[in-house]
Amino acid sequence: TLFAGTVAENIAYRDLMRDIDMEKVVHASKIANADEFIMALPDGYNTNIGQRGSLLSGGQKQR
Repeated sequence: TLFAGTVAENIAYRDLMRDIDMEKVVHASKIANADEFIMALPDGYNTNIGQRGSLLSGGQKQR
């Protein structure tokens, strides 16, 4: 499930009560083979994906 916010906020979902640890976010995305895709987005990890990922295509959401 995706929620309104940035890519980084969606990856760090359970840690949103604290500052996002970008090293952990990038590490997790690399393990998921999503880092290259994320970096190709207009603002990388800071790209807003919209409510439930509405700003992403169907294929992008699956990533």
